Amino acid sequence: MELATYSFFCMVIFSNKDRFIQTIKSIFFGFCFFPAVLSAQKLHFQNYNVQQGLIQSQVIAITQDHYDNLWFCTLGGISRFDGKVFTNYSETDGLINNFANSILADHESNIWIGTISGVSRFNGSAFKNFRFSENPAANVVKSIQEDSVHRIWVLAGGTLYRINKGEKPLHTVVSGLYERVTTIQIDRQGFLWAAVMSKGIYRLEKDGWKMQIPLPENNEKGLCLKIVFDARNNRKVFLMMLSEIYTAEQGIVCSLIRAGNLGKFTNLFQDRSNKLWFTCNQGLIRYSDSGLTAFNSSNGYEGSNTVSIFEDHEDNIWFGTNGTGVFRYSFQPFLIYDQLSAARNLGVMPMLTNHDKLYFGTEGGGLFVYDGKDISHVKGQSQDPGDQNISGLSKAGENGIYVLASSGLFSKYENGKFTKIQLGELKGCVNAVLPDDHGGFWVSSCLGFFNISSSGKTTRILNLFSGKMLPVSKDSLLLSTDFGIFLVGNDFKFRKINDSLLNTSSYMSVASLGPFYLFATSNKGFVIYNSLTGKHKQFTTKNGLNADFIYSVVTDHKNQIWLGTGRGINKIVFDTTTEAVQVSSISIAGDISSSECNQGAGMYDDNDNLWFGTVSGLFKYVPDSDRKQTYLPPVVLQQVQVFSKEISPNRFTGLLNEWYAIPKNLVLPHNENHLTFSFRCPSYLNSESILYQYQLEGMEKSYSALTLNHFVVYPALPPGHYTFRARAFLEGIGFSKYNVEFSFDIRAAFYQTLYFKFLLLLAVMGLILWIQWLRMRIRVRRLNQIEDVKREENIKVRQTASEDFHDEVGNSLTRIQVLTDVLHTKLGSGHEEEKRIIGMIKENVSGLYQGTRDILWALNPESDLIKEIGHRLQSLGIDVFQDTGICFSYENLLGDSENVKLPGNYNRNIMMIFKEAMSNSLKHAQATKVKLKIQKTEKQEILIELSDNGIGFNTLYIKKGHGFQNMQKRANRIKSILTPNSIPGDGTHYDLTIPISPV
Repeated sequence: MELATYSFFCMVIFSNKDRFIQTIKSIFFGFCFFPAVLSAQKLHFQNYNVQQGLIQSQVIAITQDHYDNLWFCTLGGISRFDGKVFTNYSETDGLINNFANSILADHESNIWIGTISGVSRFNGSAFKNFRFSENPAANVVKSIQEDSVHRIWVLAGGTLYRINKGEKPLHTVVSGLYERVTTIQIDRQGFLWAAVMSKGIYRLEKDGWKMQIPLPENNEKGLCLKIVFDARNNRKVFLMMLSEIYTAEQGIVCSLIRAGNLGKFTNLFQDRSNKLWFTCNQGLIRYSDSGLTAFNSSNGYEGSNTVSIFEDHEDNIWFGTNGTGVFRYSFQPFLIYDQLSAARNLGVMPMLTNHDKLYFGTEGGGLFVYDGKDISHVKGQSQDPGDQNISGLSKAGENGIYVLASSGLFSKYENGKFTKIQLGELKGCVNAVLPDDHGGFWVSSCLGFFNISSSGKTTRILNLFSGKMLPVSKDSLLLSTDFGIFLVGNDFKFRKINDSLLNTSSYMSVASLGPFYLFATSNKGFVIYNSLTGKHKQFTTKNGLNADFIYSVVTDHKNQIWLGTGRGINKIVFDTTTEAVQVSSISIAGDISSSECNQGAGMYDDNDNLWFGTVSGLFKYVPDSDRKQTYLPPVVLQQVQVFSKEISPNRFTGLLNEWYAIPKNLVLPHNENHLTFSFRCPSYLNSESILYQYQLEGMEKSYSALTLNHFVVYPALPPGHYTFRARAFLEGIGFSKYNVEFSFDIRAAFYQTLYFKFLLLLAVMGLILWIQWLRMRIRVRRLNQIEDVKREENIKVRQTASEDFHDEVGNSLTRIQVLTDVLHTKLGSGHEEEKRIIGMIKENVSGLYQGTRDILWALNPESDLIKEIGHRLQSLGIDVFQDTGICFSYENLLGDSENVKLPGNYNRNIMMIFKEAMSNSLKHAQATKVKLKIQKTEKQEILIELSDNGIGFNTLYIKKGHGFQNMQKRANRIKSILTPNSIPGDGTHYDLTIPISPV
């Protein structure tokens, strides 16, 4: 782009004819300037000033950060704006000076503020200030830029400085000594450009500064105040001087706009639609291929002395002014004609399109017509002020229209003339008039519903207050009354639609969409009635409407429904097949587009434009505008609270976001489980239309339903790991791409941990087992007590039986034995046979007595002691082997176990077992020695062993004898183990193992 010298400017201009013509055209516009927009048309500017929260009304610079917040530099400090709330900062917060005139949001979300005293860097929690010189004038900052390698550049006092992280400002020379830098700018590739007065415009490349455009010396053309890079052409640059704006492209510099009577240029800006905006002594002006357009009070802009221009991510353009705050200009496909407004006593009520002309009936101003260019008043209806309130318009044939005044005046307007029409006997209080198919009229009035024939005959059909009418078929129409909706036929027969909602509604406007009747009401919102099914759908602010007071309803060629409400316009997309509904708003909150509509003032014209009459003027909307919004701001988590209070710093390790103090690695105790999340999508165009969804992963499986709420409370969260998510939704765009995702943990209390639950489970199980063991112990104790009682009773019985048996049977046997001895003596000699029998009797009695002794011993409770059993066995052995030549011995190894007591029936069975064993040793063993040993084993068992040194026997044949079988049965009976061990020729061993159990 380099040029040899500036003197070639004129040659370059004249060498290109087309560019020259464009330059001449620009000059013409500069000197012969007039607004391109009709004075009656209003554009849409939203003003934000001190009353809305702005820190001060002189807005010198504007920028937008990575969270889509806007920042405004004023002469009273800086303001951050999220679309709803202003947050202000000043010297009291650490700002170096309140006179802020430049601002930058860097790649790390730091905000750099240039003031008349230096630069402040703000990270959301603290300010860090930089000064450049002891000379106050050298600290006045004009511009701050960040290049592609994230270096911060500051233009202060005509000198360029570079600031790295935390370092002191470093003076940077562009062209040499004694230079004065007038402006700096970053191009779209991230390179820094600087304009040096009377020298040239330079670009900083890898190997240093390179001149791109030379500037003349000692001339105001050598003073470049602004560099702007073209939005669509990377090679094109706009240069703003004091009195002229140039373009430079591929080495060619051309004059674009000369100031002329516009005065001095003060700012230059290009928006994304390739339009140039500049400010000058004459105010704010936009330049496009169609010419220059001034923005002032005549077309809705009330800003005074505009000094800054900025375009946000949603394509809104913001204008900072010197005393009237900041204005937002949002492209919307509508215009406002404010000469037809309630403030001028010209509020638009009924509207009608007829042959490319639009007719507007006003309240207080009569009838107006719009021919596509101008709006003009239609004169000739009446001079009476009472006839200037137009309440109804309808078509009259091909070229005419019927006009109804609230006074009752009814006339036909055709070919520029009014013709008065008499409505039969009706004189006033006429609400609506509709022509019938026979040259007459249907008339709704305060006195009822009538038909006026072509001959003037008046027929009352309903004696009810009647309002709006709508033809729904060739032979019937729909009529609204104070008592509901009626269908009236051409034969004057009528039928009421029996619907509880319709019966209590107050109707402002009616329309139809196929078989569906559409009702705009003042008390029930908007109602869609299906004439086929007899069912209705009701819509209010709860369903997304701007207001519950609906003034008008119209439909377009796409079968979309448009509602004029108490707060602007709603669009409803209604599927007549599935009856699915989507509700949206085309109004901007606080803007003129959200003005209150007028009754019945809605129309869809032949050019696909929508018209609505509002208290602020006539509203024209183009639904199919080519410009569509595609950007939805990120959703920002603005606050996390516990029990509606700030979170204690010891609950987290740092901050994810310094601006909103969002904690990082948040871990909360179990009793801090009531959390509130506040989030917002900072949209400046659709703040009232954005819907939100949120989800707490770890507790919820899916997102919530769409809602207008931008905060949510989660009470009593159980312990666990959670991730909170939030996203935004806007009709026509969809869901936001950059959403909230915030993770945190709630620690479980000790009693909520798995370890505690495991211990608790063990404790419960142990308690159950202990209870069961206790129950079993009590049961066993009870059984033992019962056994003890039984044993005691058994002992008593045994003791008594033993004593009684001894006294009775023993004495009798002794007496028998004595008597046999006496009888034997008296027989004397001889009588051998008798003596033999007496001997046998004595022997049997003696054996019986011995057996009786054994029974008596067994019945004695003391015979249950193991030592008594041993002694008894010893006595038995002595008796058995006495005088037999067999040596019998007894060995007692019980020691401390002699007093072990066995159950009551053990002693008798033990005695019988070993009595049989001793008998076998005596009869069959041919033994010379028999030994009985009794001892206690290591297994806490009593072992009784009988052994001999006899001939032994084969144990395979032992079971054939009844004696051993009886011995085994007795052993089993006392739960003992009898083990015979014998080897032929090596003696025999009988081992009886008796388990010891507590008695």
